Amino acid sequence: MLVKNRITSLLYEYGYDGRDNIYEYLKENRDDFFTFLNNYKIRKKYSQEDMKAFEYKVRWASHYGMWFRLYIDIFIVKGLDFESFNKVPINFGGSIIYLPDFLDDISKHVDSIEKTDVRGLSLIDYTMKDFVIDNVDFSYSTLDYSRFEGCVFKNCNFYKTSFRRSELVNCHFDEYCSFFNNDFSKALIDSDFICKVQYPIIKKPGFFESIKIKLNAESKPLNYTKIVNDTFKPTYF
Repeated sequence: MLVKNRITSLLYEYGYDGRDNIYEYLKENRDDFFTFLNNYKIRKKYSQEDMKAFEYKVRWASHYGMWFRLYIDIFIVKGLDFESFNKVPINFGGSIIYLPDFLDDISKHVDSIEKTDVRGLSLIDYTMKDFVIDNVDFSYSTLDYSRFEGCVFKNCNFYKTSFRRSELVNCHFDEYCSFFNNDFSKALIDSDFICKVQYPIIKKPGFFESIKIKLNAESKPLNYTKIVNDTFKPTYF
């Protein structure tokens, strides 16, 4: 979500008032905005990671991006796979475009990848059941408050992806998936992880929550990260 990103607040400080499309505004004022950032970098704390996340997320706020978001919603409702989404023609203003064309045109300032690129996408409060998701990059995406049940993930990237308060139930992440610095705060994790899970953010139960757990009376919604499947093995090194 853009609202959580430090760069978004700096864009408002720079002069963005929320009335224009945020992507179009950034596109028009990009060079001047980056000069503004460099002048303020000493007193304003932001990182290259913040900037990366902003670049990936803001493209979905473009006119093309919002159309593709709509089609992604349709794909999820119909249970279609993300890989075939690359091949779906979308008529926009009389022009036929495809997802890779949209990304090539709109993502000049981010690196290209071989996977289906949905980096920075927000899918909040979604339910996905029995999906097979192959070769998709979900890095910097927000998948909060969602439920993934019986899904199989193959060769997918999750770099700084947020799963806050999400439920991962009976899913399978193969050995080619990668997880790094993902936020699993207050999430339910009951899935098979054949891959490494590096530097995850998890919330441990507090004193009173620990007592509730022992009494089989834990809070709902969860107030901690509940790890049911022991294949989820966080590594910090």
